[in-house]
Amino acid sequence: MQPSRTGFTLIELLVVIGIIAVLAGFWAVGVRDGDRSLALQSGQATVASLLSAVRSQAASEGKTAFLLVAGEASEADRYLRTLAVGMEHDDGSLVITKGEYGLPGGVFLVPPHSPSPGWAPLTSSALASGVVAGWYRFAITPLGTPGFEGGGQRLVLASAEATPDGLRWGNPRNVRGLRISRYGAVTLVNEAEDFGN
Repeated sequence: MQPSRTGFTLIELLVVIGIIAVLAGFWAVGVRDGDRSLALQSGQATVASLLSAVRSQAASEGKTAFLLVAGEASEADRYLRTLAVGMEHDDGSLVITKGEYGLPGGVFLVPPHSPSPGWAPLTSSALASGVVAGWYRFAITPLGTPGFEGGGQRLVLASAEATPDGLRWGNPRNVRGLRISRYGAVTLVNEAEDFGN
């Protein structure tokens, strides 16, 4: 007669521990991606609110107002993450009229030039005018329309990591942003495919 077994074997314990480790790994990846998605959503809401403030400023002052995006790569803590509302004085100097606002950690506006391969159709065309006095500028006229000719423009937000060599961009499929029509209507965009070309 064999003695009765009253415990688990080492192999059984190792298999259970392995299964728990794999499940914990999947859970951790899901939480991290969820946090990134929430940060992008929060950044999208911040940019939309600031665009609304720019339109209000332009209408109330009867002058062109700007959404400003920090554009000096040498200022790593602000570059493509700090936004403000501004106007030009009659002498052409720029004044910030509504503070500076930061995007959530790890969220950046994609620059108007392709930051890395695969990003060409997902750039912030609204910032294509370039950097002036340290800021990218997106103009809104007193009529509430963008200060440019032609079709719609876009502002694209994506995850990136600041490194000593510059920004290392995340997955180009994980983006959010806004599309601004030639009439000034703002549409929230939640998928890379929805930006179009």
